[in-house]
Amino acid sequence: MKTIKLFKDSLSYPSKDVDKLLTLGVLFFFDAIISLLPSLTTALGYGVLTQILYFISNIIGIFIVLIAIGYLISIIKGTINENVDIPSIRIIKNLSDGIKVFIISIAYYLIPAIIVLIVAYLIGAYNIISQIFASFFILVLKLLFQVILWLKPFLTLL
Repeated sequence: MKTIKLFKDSLSYPSKDVDKLLTLGVLFFFDAIISLLPSLTTALGYGVLTQILYFISNIIGIFIVLIAIGYLISIIKGTINENVDIPSIRIIKNLSDGIKVFIISIAYYLIPAIIVLIVAYLIGAYNIISQIFASFFILVLKLLFQVILWLKPFLTLL
């Protein structure tokens, strides 16, 4: 019987405060619209504008995802404290909580990655896995270089 109550509570929880649910929905809708803009400029044939919009939409998307992760953390904290109300969306606090979760997640993923590399080296599959990691690292460096090139005109103004 307790399982059925938990199931009903989990389904009715989002509808307790429709305003907060709609605010989160509008945030994700805004992210979806922003992410569609580069596709529109690609269809119209604007090459440079497409790259700029891809960069801007990705940055906005990252911020929105970090805010959503932080909001999820505030929901979890409220649930642990047995608070039945939906927490309010506080952009700065949710963003900082999302960044904290992201940093902690990276720390937790490093240990399994190191173990995988050690095991791969021991069984002889190190070359393949090191190529995968190297290509990922090169991709990250290319993205970082592209960000620096994009920001260079703005930095010269300072």
